[in-house]
Amino acid sequence: MVRNQRNVWILMLAAMSLLTVPLGCTKEPIKPIENPDRVDTVPNPKPDTIPDPKPNPNPQPSPSPDPGKAGAVDSIMVDAFHFDSWIYISLERKGNARVVGKGSMTVDGERRVVEELSWRERDDWDVALHLTDWRTNGGTSGKGQCAVARTEEKDFAKVTEVPAPSAFIADDSIQVYYAHKLDKITTFGNALLSDVVTMVHQGGGPPIFSILPKVLVLRAAKGRYLKLQVTGYMDMAASKYLQISFRYQELKPQP
Repeated sequence: MVRNQRNVWILMLAAMSLLTVPLGCTKEPIKPIENPDRVDTVPNPKPDTIPDPKPNPNPQPSPSPDPGKAGAVDSIMVDAFHFDSWIYISLERKGNARVVGKGSMTVDGERRVVEELSWRERDDWDVALHLTDWRTNGGTSGKGQCAVARTEEKDFAKVTEVPAPSAFIADDSIQVYYAHKLDKITTFGNALLSDVVTMVHQGGGPPIFSILPKVLVLRAAKGRYLKLQVTGYMDMAASKYLQISFRYQELKPQP
């Protein structure tokens, strides 16, 4: 009898130790890809995530900027963690109004992409995000004038001029992940922007992320120029991945 009771206690203690193991486990940290041109994060002021204040019943017009003078640096964090949709952003608007809307993306039985093509006929958005993928309102993605050029500069403040027209790349076909599957489908997007944040799956572990911090220049949907730099892929406060942060500032073309 005593021996049997001792065996029971041994089994109970073993079971309790197994139950307590997960409490001590920690999530495997995100690892940067070993590439000297890429970094795990870029120093950046906190993105604008504060909701807009209540509308002013008597709004006053904003003063016109001085010709040739650069505007203020804006920043935004976009929740791009959507396998089956794109988040459309206007860089002409301010605050929460910059998120214009969401466009669905599905795949039919023959693996053909089915999307809300009405976004291609609109001029009220500049860029759209899906995971680490980007599209702009130009080329195959829209009727706007958007295209992107990549500079070799990593210092945001040092980019002050618009690159030559030949440096700009418009949207074309790109490969994207869809519906939590590790294979890719073909849709339209911008290859230069989509290469900035890299996400590599590694079996059952967390994906590996890295950022190419070079400053890009975006020709926006209505023709103005913006310099743009991606600065993060995670909301640290919420511990949520694929929250793409970037900063941008208008550039005045040289006369």
